Amino acid sequence: MQAHSATADRVVEAATSVVQTRGYNGFSYADIADLVGIRTSSLHHHFPAKGDLGQEVASRYRRAFGEALADIESDTDDPIARLERYVQLYARQLSDRGPGAAARRRADVFLAGLEGALLVARTDGGSARFARTARELVSLLA
Repeated sequence: MQAHSATADRVVEAATSVVQTRGYNGFSYADIADLVGIRTSSLHHHFPAKGDLGQEVASRYRRAFGEALADIESDTDDPIARLERYVQLYARQLSDRGPGAAARRRADVFLAGLEGALLVARTDGGSARFARTARELVSLLA
């Protein structure tokens, strides 16, 4: 369900925050209603089922993140500059959601992969190889 009201936007923002910190299974409609300051029946008006709300959260997150990645791609062709921007973007996403252990592990693996790709590029001058590896790593996070 596409929701465009101010209340629905507040619901999605609250749900996004809770999903990022506690996971999808870690919240109820009562939790979101309390955060937004509405009754659960009002929440059901905007999102009849939890799956509808989850779908909207994922859709908005995917759209915003895709736009941020596209901005990086269009702003520069330099693989090192892109890498720096990717790292900043992912670090911001992780800090915005107060990552738990699983998120930190994913970030560590991602950054280790990028560091390895950078090392290879520096030793054999393979900036194209680095760019390809960086793109592959980013696609794994999508």
